[in-house]
Amino acid sequence: ANVHAKEKQNRSALFMAAKNGHTDCCRLLLRAGADPAHKSASSGMTALDLAEQEFHTETIALLRAATPFALVIQPFIGGEEAAIELENVTAELGVGELRALIHDKMKSAPEPDQQRLFVIAGGGQEPLEDETLPIGAYKVGPGVTLHLAMQDGAAAAARRAAREQARAQAKEAAKEAAARRTKHKQHKALLV
Repeated sequence: ANVHAKEKQNRSALFMAAKNGHTDCCRLLLRAGADPAHKSASSGMTALDLAEQEFHTETIALLRAATPFALVIQPFIGGEEAAIELENVTAELGVGELRALIHDKMKSAPEPDQQRLFVIAGGGQEPLEDETLPIGAYKVGPGVTLHLAMQDGAAAAARRAAREQARAQAKEAAKEAAARRTKHKQHKALLV
């Protein structure tokens, strides 16, 4: 059966299962490829919105875990410019898989075994230590920023050097662009 099929009022099976709190049915539909982020054309609501509207807590938890979101990774050193954003992450993503994504996405490519990831909440830091757990077990979801530290000083120094080099290159490029603009203005003034 087509998990994306709609009935007369343009509602999918996942919408109906979520609205009625049929968690096991939602789980089966998600495994079969139903899109938890799909929004109804008429209402703009997702299956999660419907489950929340009806207060189906078990269904809400399932759909939250399966709904993709953007996750910001903020290194402790480097400021906001060093942050990266990973698109289409779900709470079901394993900590080990997340470390591999960070390695692939960050310019400094920190090795997964050197990364220390933290959720900062309630005045404290909770490390994401167990590689086998999904990030949702650490309450990582939409709106949460993970913080990244390096386990050894050499790797942190390499990251700082890479950032400094990137800043120097950006500054040089800006200087060259300004020189080109000045030269263009001078050339233009000669023509007038």
